[in-house]
Amino acid sequence: MKTQIKIDFFIIFLLVFTPFMIPVYFLEYLDLGRLFNLWKVASLLYTIIQLIIINKFVISKEVIILVIFSLFLFLSTLLYSFENLYEWSKYILSFIIPSIIFYFYLKNYSVQLLGSLEIILGAEIFINVITQIIFPNGLYLTGGRGTTIAFVLGMENRFFFTYITFLAFGIPLINCYKRFKVFYYVTLIVINISLFYAWSVGAMIAIVIFDILLILNYFKIFPLNIKKATIILLFLNLGIVFFQIQQYFASFIENVLKKSVTFSGRTALWNMAIDYIKQRFLFGYGMNSSEDLMKMYVGLVHPHNQLLQVLFQSGVLGFSIHILFIGSCLYKLSKLNDKKLYNFMIIVYFSLFIALIADSWTSTPYFYMIFFLFTMPVINNTNNNEAR
Repeated sequence: MKTQIKIDFFIIFLLVFTPFMIPVYFLEYLDLGRLFNLWKVASLLYTIIQLIIINKFVISKEVIILVIFSLFLFLSTLLYSFENLYEWSKYILSFIIPSIIFYFYLKNYSVQLLGSLEIILGAEIFINVITQIIFPNGLYLTGGRGTTIAFVLGMENRFFFTYITFLAFGIPLINCYKRFKVFYYVTLIVINISLFYAWSVGAMIAIVIFDILLILNYFKIFPLNIKKATIILLFLNLGIVFFQIQQYFASFIENVLKKSVTFSGRTALWNMAIDYIKQRFLFGYGMNSSEDLMKMYVGLVHPHNQLLQVLFQSGVLGFSIHILFIGSCLYKLSKLNDKKLYNFMIIVYFSLFIALIADSWTSTPYFYMIFFLFTMPVINNTNNNEAR
């Protein structure tokens, strides 16, 4: 299949998605958040105009579920603290809206969109790695106590969210561009070097698992499917977060990974989050509540586990909606006829949630974008007008 990323599409997508994809450095250190918020609104308005002009937007079940989840978050926030509604609005503007914009362009201009975003993400990755080398002590300090070194993509344990997005978006393009395939695997090597250089253990483990599964998939050994991957992830979350089985591997964790069996205090955060969740089991605490409640005790601002994060913010009712969104996206992925593409996407899904056992996706809007990508079964076909 021969297609080209047209310069006019690239410029449009660069202008539309840049405010949502801007590295953390520009928001935290240079404090340009307000400027980019205005840019985000402009991108939304432009996309709405495009919807009206081309009249091609069909609202999928997944978009509806995501909107319902957003509204439930509004209710959870309102019930706990009216003052945090501003945080909810920021979440909508920075996470939900760009994801729906992404869905619209993906459905209509898949190859052009993914190719353009890969160029942007690739540039951010290489720039970030260069700053790691030039500024080994970080570009600035951040974190709950203001003592954690950070780079262009933020703290070292935040790198993975951009890295896994590049790896996810690039998979459908490997069959489109031979040159991109080389760029993809070179960037994968750079990603590994970056994470090992930073010694971000959770992300390191996730990327090593990604690498191993990629190799096993090539030799058709131990093929994963959605059911198998989900069961393994469920057992790992229960075992590590709730039953804390890592204590049985203390020697490996402390001597090889150079970490404590508490995972740098995460076990205390998990226990605290579980206690709080029990108190507001149905509706949770809404947006920014984890920062309000946890920071006063341990100086950290979220539970450092994705499942606990969603439960904390939206309770078991919101969590059910969130799981429904993920399940619906995975169901569509299961219907994918392209076995090679399916296997790659399962590797992304599995590696992503391995990283999220000990972290929460609280930065970058890519989480829902990756799952919307799972819903596009003909993404590697040439039946898009922009690919002709």
